[in-house]
Amino acid sequence: MKFNYMELDLGDINNEQLDEITNVSIDKLKLNLRVRNCLLAEKICTVRDILECRQEDIDGIKNMGRNPNRLIGDALKLYCLDYIRRQEKDE
Repeated sequence: MKFNYMELDLGDINNEQLDEITNVSIDKLKLNLRVRNCLLAEKICTVRDILECRQEDIDGIKNMGRNPNRLIGDALKLYCLDYIRRQEKDE
């Protein structure tokens, strides 16, 4: 089963926070080196770029390995959870 990027549960965040999350470089995500390099080769450099891709586009990237959507989805979830925790801690 493929991960649906648009189903990320970000809770009650505002547009400014959403922009902050989506403008982050993929270097901040905990991706393995192969996936990161493949995304960069396709000029997918930010979380926003990932979110604008269809899952089929990600699957079609050469040399991504197995389950790239799951790996990317897991990395996005972790990053978003960390972001939300940091925001709550700052309040």
